Amino acid sequence: MKDLFVVVGMPRGGTTYLYHNLQNHPQIFMPFRKEVNYFNVNFGRGEEWYRRLYEEAKDGQVCADISPPCFMEELSEDRILSFNPNAKAVLVIRDPLEWALSFYAQFSSFNFDMIPFSDFVNGYEYKIGENSLSLNFTDNYIPKRIETFKKHFGKNLLIYNQKVLKKDALSMFKAFEKFLGLDPYFTEETIDDRRINASDRKNIVWLQRLLANEKLISMIEKYFPRKLVLSARKKFDSGSVNEKARNIDQIYSEEDLALAKKLFSDQQVYIDDMFAKHDFLLGDGTALEINQQNKKRA
Repeated sequence: MKDLFVVVGMPRGGTTYLYHNLQNHPQIFMPFRKEVNYFNVNFGRGEEWYRRLYEEAKDGQVCADISPPCFMEELSEDRILSFNPNAKAVLVIRDPLEWALSFYAQFSSFNFDMIPFSDFVNGYEYKIGENSLSLNFTDNYIPKRIETFKKHFGKNLLIYNQKVLKKDALSMFKAFEKFLGLDPYFTEETIDDRRINASDRKNIVWLQRLLANEKLISMIEKYFPRKLVLSARKKFDSGSVNEKARNIDQIYSEEDLALAKKLFSDQQVYIDDMFAKHDFLLGDGTALEINQQNKKRA
């Protein structure tokens, strides 16, 4: 697999939105799974399993792996570079407070006996199929993970501010094209701007749990064409769209918000400083400049 890029995090950063839009670029190959997770919870399946997911990729296509749980697996960066030393990585960074609250809302939508938010932020086991990763929101966790990815990937790491998804999505996709060396494809007309998989989305609990079943996913992989699965996934996710977004203070209690603000104040300063001048950065500290004509939406 010559050309590979992995979206290594953060979860709840709009990566489902990326999944549905990036697969439309003719130079990007997307496997039928939104989250392959080979470099985190599925590493034990072996390299042959991973390569098989990309065997339909054509010459000249870049293989995409959108697996944001890599952010919580501290072995993921070494595993990626051992697999492909020239692999590129992408980090979408969400404000720490919003990140924790969004995660809690997601888990609460599936779990009727969810623990209180005050307990959740002190540690939670994020179940993925039959495996799990430990969620950590304390001890300067987000800055530490960002610095680790920067050290490992250098200029082969793209870091961008999740806020651009709302204010200027086109520039985000233009940044991907430039970072990956792709021909221009994305325009106002080719981007699907619907809010897919947002925290306040509609949810069908039994169906979500069914689709998390690894045996079912393996059966789908074996018996159904990739393009059919991609199309079906897009329709399913589009059905969860809540067209009218709500502010976080409409979703969470005052106590939860106060706790989150206190817990993440230092980490938020790190994020604000990092994006003070540019929304798109490389792991070596340089800014990724987007052509001015593509930078602002009409």
